Amino acid sequence: MSCALFCLTLLQSDLETRRLKEELDRHQQRVREMIQDHSKKLHEEKIQVEKKYRQEIDHLNNEMNQEMDSSTKAKLDLERQKRIEADLRRELQHKMSTIDDLRQEMQIKISKECLQAVREA
Repeated sequence: MSCALFCLTLLQSDLETRRLKEELDRHQQRVREMIQDHSKKLHEEKIQVEKKYRQEIDHLNNEMNQEMDSSTKAKLDLERQKRIEADLRRELQHKMSTIDDLRQEMQIKISKECLQAVREA
């Protein structure tokens, strides 16, 4: 009977070992699945972060380009205003010079008229 008992114990041990191996296999499979799920989530999060980063970079580049365009337009407008101001100053100076010339001519004419009136009188 001790041999039968030993065989029975050996059989139970073998069954328990198989059950534990199967349980370990299931546990390892769950761990692998959890690792895969976690890796997948990390990969998706990485893709989302990279997408958001690219969108932010694009947005900042667009803003920078708009600012540069505005700055360039303002610079061109300032240069145009300076040219207009310089042109107006030259025109004013030319008109003032013309007025001075006309004033001198008028004074000369008036002096001549006065002299002629004095001579005739």
